[in-house]
Amino acid sequence: IEMVASAISFALLHLARDAQLRAQLHEDPAQIPAFAEEIFRLEPPGPAIPRVTTRDVQIGGVTIPARSAVWLALEAAGRTNGGEEISRGSNGEIRRQRHWAFGAGMHRCLGMHLARLEMDTFLTEWLNRIPNFELKPGFTPAVAHKPTSVTHLRRLKLRW
Repeated sequence: IEMVASAISFALLHLARDAQLRAQLHEDPAQIPAFAEEIFRLEPPGPAIPRVTTRDVQIGGVTIPARSAVWLALEAAGRTNGGEEISRGSNGEIRRQRHWAFGAGMHRCLGMHLARLEMDTFLTEWLNRIPNFELKPGFTPAVAHKPTSVTHLRRLKLRW
């Protein structure tokens, strides 16, 4: 629940800062799942995951010995092709970019389907009821960045 709450707060922050994006999702709720995936990509609540190498691995010319503790930076993995912004097609629709917010393979998050459902449902209901909102004037969001825990906003002050 903490990770979904974090993702929801980052989604609301993006929407509060972008009236055009808010209007687009309010008018076409079918794009909300793609927007949610983009939030998971850009602001993964679990930004890194611990692993142990099973053999010597070479990355960027550096050898990491077998049985080394490493942290996989999920927040960096999702930015290679999609950049720092919500990805859009030439027609302006939101495009889902590949991301690793839920891990992969045998370590894939068991709750990913529930997280997506919660995110989509929350955003749909929020935009139906509160389509126009913004950051409270003078408020500057602060991120609590914890690579070994959940990254979240310390608080989010909105006005509608």
